[in-house]
Amino acid sequence: MVENSPTGILIANDAYQFTYVNDELCHILGYPREEIVGQDFQSFLDDESRQLVADRYVRRQRGEEVPSRYEFNLIRKDGEKRRVEISSAVIKDLAGNVRTVAQILDITERARAEEALRENEQRLREAQSMGRIGNWEYDLETNSIEWSEQAYELYERDLALGPPTVEEEAAYYTPEQAKTLREYARRAIEEGGEFEYDLQARLPSGKNVHFSATLHSVKDENGRVVKLSGTVQDITERKRAEEALKRRMEQLAALGQTSQAMTSSLELNQVLARIVSLASQVVAVDYTSVGLMDEEGRLSESTENMPDVPSVEYRVRDEGLTTWIMRSRQGVVIDEIGEDGAMIPALGEGAPRYANPFIVEAGIKSVAGLPLESRDRLLGVLHLHSLSPGAFQGQLPLLTTFANQVAIAIENARSYEAAQRELAERKRAEEALRESERGYRLLAENVTDVIWTMDMDLRYTYFSPSVTRLSGYSVEEAMALTLEDVLTPASLEAAMKVLAEEMIIEEAEQKDLSRSRTMELEQYHKDGSTGWIEATVTGLRDSDGRLLGILGISRDIAERKRAEGERERLLTQIQEQAQRVEQIIGTVPEGVLLLDGSGRVILANPLGSKNLAALTDAQVGDTITRLGDRPLAEFLTSPPRGLWHEVTMGDLSFE
Repeated sequence: MVENSPTGILIANDAYQFTYVNDELCHILGYPREEIVGQDFQSFLDDESRQLVADRYVRRQRGEEVPSRYEFNLIRKDGEKRRVEISSAVIKDLAGNVRTVAQILDITERARAEEALRENEQRLREAQSMGRIGNWEYDLETNSIEWSEQAYELYERDLALGPPTVEEEAAYYTPEQAKTLREYARRAIEEGGEFEYDLQARLPSGKNVHFSATLHSVKDENGRVVKLSGTVQDITERKRAEEALKRRMEQLAALGQTSQAMTSSLELNQVLARIVSLASQVVAVDYTSVGLMDEEGRLSESTENMPDVPSVEYRVRDEGLTTWIMRSRQGVVIDEIGEDGAMIPALGEGAPRYANPFIVEAGIKSVAGLPLESRDRLLGVLHLHSLSPGAFQGQLPLLTTFANQVAIAIENARSYEAAQRELAERKRAEEALRESERGYRLLAENVTDVIWTMDMDLRYTYFSPSVTRLSGYSVEEAMALTLEDVLTPASLEAAMKVLAEEMIIEEAEQKDLSRSRTMELEQYHKDGSTGWIEATVTGLRDSDGRLLGILGISRDIAERKRAEGERERLLTQIQEQAQRVEQIIGTVPEGVLLLDGSGRVILANPLGSKNLAALTDAQVGDTITRLGDRPLAEFLTSPPRGLWHEVTMGDLSFE
């Protein structure tokens, strides 16, 4: 029976030497019996196991109490390491000698499986930790819950407390949420199947979190549901990102809508009123004010909806926030205004520290102020006021874009008013007037700029409807285009160069997060033609200032390009004419001078230069008031007789 035993059996003396081994132990060690019997048992052990076995062998031989079953490693004849489990006992033979009898079971495969299981469990814990995923199990019979370690971490529960009771777990949720979870559990018990759902929990720290959870039923061999199990994953950051993206897209849509609404009228008063009323669609604002500058750079008119305060032009201070914005042309966000008017954060050296007393008295707690600029010209200042602190935190890029739209709408309205005044002054015939009005209506319908966004892979993510007017593409068609489809090769190269420069700036620790770049680019139209646009681009950022994408506004500048070309042509023509005049007067035998309206000599032939020096001691470029002994004005009238005036200078006489 010993020889046929499925476990290895050995007998060893007090010198660790084998005195007997069965066939199975020979098989485990890979040696024939004659190479084992008489050998030191320790010679078949690895270094890790030798000390352990020796210690327990000696203690057992002494009669001390040691574990009768334990594990260690054997080294086979072929060098392979095998994990075994030994169960031993000390006996005495008929001669009274102490002997150790042991059974050895090869558990290598089991040990490997257990190690693989431990590794898998460790990887699972690591994966759950990285993915913030926990798992749980609920036993219907014992009414008890088991949580994984990550579940404890997700729910901020101390492992020492053990798993929560059903009532303790329900306390993490609102009554409505807990009711919904009980309904899922009821359905899983009664119907079986699996469920996926999102839920919110309030943790002991007071933090609100979002979880994505799964639930499925576990059945016994009779098909009866005995347990419920599932997973829970923290998706708070994903939810926040989704909400931030949703808010950003809503704001972009609002920007497109407000841009169209503001430019739908060219009456300045109506445009200003719409700006004030539409600001709340873009950002959470309680009061809005728009102050406009006159030609001398002073605030001269304003529109706002803040009650019981003087209008902007009357409350502006020489060293106040509005004046500082006008001077610096920087957009600012004031997160908090204290009871004493102190503005937080401070704007830096030379900037005002306290808000306008009228604003403080009105209960304003946060402010955004932005310059209204168009083509490097300051038109005025836009103020957004909130009764809550921090209302505009992280919103400066969006507000800058809105301010750019406001500036465009104001400039368009002013241009329209100027055009209307010019039409009235000309007093054209009724038919000509109708034609002009039609032209201006056409202009008004085409002044809307194109607003667009793209992600950091340079894929378009949004186009305002006005893209069709500018390029001929529908919004859907435009969204499918790449930069290579949109820009000519030269303009694509210029745009990519600017992008590369901006990405270098983006790597710097100190950078202007609200900076923008303006480029003139040539783009393709749907019909295959090309046209010039002015594109102003800035970064789309999250609340931490991280760059998420690109926001751009494109304006049709085809007319401006044509005007520039015409101006260059006329300048060249004038220069050519001036050269011809200079060539002509150079051949005249008399002295010739050419003066402008102020009496400055702008051209003279050689003899004219000589005579000019003799009469006035002047040269080309100087302004003269006399020629010889006579005032210059006398030479601008007809001479009393003949065709020539006479003038003397000392002994010299000239005609």
